[in-house]
Amino acid sequence: MGIGHGIHCYEKVEFSTYHSFCSRCVLKLRLKNVLGQFVEKISFVFLLVGLLAFIPTLILAPFLLFNDLTPRELLVLVFGLGGGLIATLLGWFGATTFRSRLLPRVLRRIGQKPFVLRTVERL
Repeated sequence: MGIGHGIHCYEKVEFSTYHSFCSRCVLKLRLKNVLGQFVEKISFVFLLVGLLAFIPTLILAPFLLFNDLTPRELLVLVFGLGGGLIATLLGWFGATTFRSRLLPRVLRRIGQKPFVLRTVERL
């Protein structure tokens, strides 16, 4: 995701496993899957916004620190660096951590990283 998205090699491997889920559980799994995809997209937005806030502020920080700073400029600098760093870290780690938490207990043993549940079919 994000910066490492084009660097890592990805291969989609499909497999089937049979677990008996009631229709209510299948609906929960599908809703969790949609929620996980939504959080993944939001995490990517956080990553982009965080990088757009953090990198320019980091580049300008040495120039600003050697000048007389007003309290407002110092506050903007601290929020730019701190907020940008927090948003970048949330975007970087948010999607993978959250998606792995959404797996049901039955599938957690086979759902170790890099496994991501994509679909659930009802037979």
